[in-house]
Amino acid sequence: MHSLDFGNLYALILDQIHTTDPFDEIPADRRHLGYFFVTPTTIYRSFAHVLDDLNTEWSVVAHVDGHDASDDDWNQYVEVYGNQRIFRSYNNSEGTTFYERIVWEKGRGIVHNSDLRQERS
Repeated sequence: MHSLDFGNLYALILDQIHTTDPFDEIPADRRHLGYFFVTPTTIYRSFAHVLDDLNTEWSVVAHVDGHDASDDDWNQYVEVYGNQRIFRSYNNSEGTTFYERIVWEKGRGIVHNSDLRQERS
């Protein structure tokens, strides 16, 4: 974590679960959820894998009033349900399907994270 002028910067990396079943393991390239910059009203996310690459594009993944940043290829929005902020992102462009859902709960942080990546032929 780094404390900056307008908020805090976090790198979220999932721990590998210890299991004897390889299908329950999280692949190394999917354990890094990205960098999150947290301000009093908004949480931004960068998919950069190293701190030096943070000049990449940032997405709003949580906001006190909700948020919609959809364009032609990507649909990204935040829904507000009481103390929860639900970020959804999906891309149905030709050749691939990507869907992600992250749920934040006030006082608890991320309580749910899921994503699906599928190549289409």
